[in-house]
Amino acid sequence: MDNRSNIYQMIRVKPQVIRLLCKLLVVVMMASCGRLDFKTIETGIPYTGVYHGNDIVVVFDNVTENNASGRLYISTGTLVVEAQPFTSDLNKNGKGTLWIKNEELSLKGFSCKHDKLWGKVGDTSVELMAYHEEDPGFKGMYMHPCHDVVSEPEHRFYARDVKGYWSSYPDTYEDFGTIYKRWACKLVSTKSLDLDMDVYYPKQPTTELRPLLLLIHGGAFYNGDKASTGYSEMGRHFAERGYVVASINYRMGFAPMGAAVDRAGYRALQDAYAAARYLTDNAHEYGIDTTKIFVAGTSAGAIIALNLAFMREKNRPETTREEGVHKWLMAGLSTGLQVATNGIKKFERLVGIDFNYDGLDVYKILGLDTDLGPIERTNGNDYRPLPIKGVVNLWGAVHDLEILANSPQTAILSFHGDSDRIVPYGYGHPFDHMLDSLAGDILDGLIYPLNKVAGRAKDWMSGGNPINEWIFNPMQGSKAIHDKAISMGMHSELYTVAGGGHSLHVNDDGTLSDYFGNTILPVITRFLCGVLVGGETVKVTSDGLWFEATGTANVEDMHWVVDGGVIVRRQGDQRVRVLFFEDARHCSATVCGRYRNGIEFREAIENLQNVSY
Repeated sequence: MDNRSNIYQMIRVKPQVIRLLCKLLVVVMMASCGRLDFKTIETGIPYTGVYHGNDIVVVFDNVTENNASGRLYISTGTLVVEAQPFTSDLNKNGKGTLWIKNEELSLKGFSCKHDKLWGKVGDTSVELMAYHEEDPGFKGMYMHPCHDVVSEPEHRFYARDVKGYWSSYPDTYEDFGTIYKRWACKLVSTKSLDLDMDVYYPKQPTTELRPLLLLIHGGAFYNGDKASTGYSEMGRHFAERGYVVASINYRMGFAPMGAAVDRAGYRALQDAYAAARYLTDNAHEYGIDTTKIFVAGTSAGAIIALNLAFMREKNRPETTREEGVHKWLMAGLSTGLQVATNGIKKFERLVGIDFNYDGLDVYKILGLDTDLGPIERTNGNDYRPLPIKGVVNLWGAVHDLEILANSPQTAILSFHGDSDRIVPYGYGHPFDHMLDSLAGDILDGLIYPLNKVAGRAKDWMSGGNPINEWIFNPMQGSKAIHDKAISMGMHSELYTVAGGGHSLHVNDDGTLSDYFGNTILPVITRFLCGVLVGGETVKVTSDGLWFEATGTANVEDMHWVVDGGVIVRRQGDQRVRVLFFEDARHCSATVCGRYRNGIEFREAIENLQNVSY
């Protein structure tokens, strides 16, 4: 018989030996599991679990053989939980006593393996898991300040030796009549101007191309400057978020008549086109992504911004073309004036005296009978369409809603007060009945040849017509623009201020308004980011105890990061229950990650240590 047969026989003959070996093995395993290795318990990190149906968090501050102390947080339905210090004499055998304040509880059967600690507190089983969380480091691109900005904006000229009246008239916050009269003497002749801009951009070099944001100040095509209140703030705000931002000056000034205003607005549009083209032609200097261009403006600047995005050569005002003003004079608005001019001519022939009066002479002298050329004429470039991804319209308007069809892919964000009388919220003439009391200041004392325009304007007013309808043509405001855009299936957002007037970003004394800081800037920031993302952007909301990430349809990768607390429960990836520590210096819930197109996001609710529910 071989050795294997002897073994089989021994097993068959002596099964009690096998039973004894198994019992010994069980005893050894139980003894091993029942011994605590204190080195495996980590200090300073949270352990999460449930005790009597409540979420609990245990933080060990000190762990040695026969002693463990730290802090215990027990949720009672509140967001922020007070720390309860504890000590224990837990031994290697897994037994001991736990003291929490004046309460004494028995500990038994405690074991630890990897990140798990389990046993009984009294007669209640408790299982604790070490809470490890690493911040993946995703940035809030385009939403939060991630860049250092140049200390002073870079001053650049984008067009040289262009003909105009002036290109800068810093805000004085006086009434329009006073402002107009002060500089009306400069309207009799043009001069050569150099057009400039302030460029704000991140200091850090990058291989990633940056979006371009063009800012255009307001001022009724008469006053304002690239550094007007709010523009340097916007420049730095968006440069900190990864944009190249250019705030531009443009040609201003017009005689007090609708045709002249049309031409002033068109010259400003030509200048805005020239500025945008200059920046895209020199995109390599700033790392501009020429496929991601945005434009924003207030009042007249918003009118320019809208026209830059949507107007094409076919939509030019007739008064900007050759003989356009003459046609305007022959039209209904000026029919009465033409009759008066013809009457003067007949009187000259009757008495045989030439008064040297020509109904069109003033317009010829002022250069209003010349063709202003195509939109892109300022810097002489051939026309190339600008891919405007989004327009920020702050209380602006357009003359013709049909121009929106020229670029239906361009997104629009509008802000407007529904009681704005300077630029209509819906439809109407700018400066609605606001200039009648100022007409004398505007018209009286104008030098030749403007005095002839003044005389005709007074004839217009003598018929009971408001002076603003002489100076300005009717326009379609933000409400009309938004309704038209929505009807065309465009992306359009409208923020209406009930009872609000004009220039919502500044107070009467010229200081920035609260609305600028708490609504305008954050809404613009999210709008631009949403256009770049190509859809809804992620937000964090809270119902008091749970935190939820919304707008996740475009998300590729997402993580929760909690500071000053832990996640104790999850409902999918979007919704988490957080327990915060009352003694933490900073408490926040953050969701971060990456959209499908590679843009990173980081959204948080901060300062939760001061919140109570």
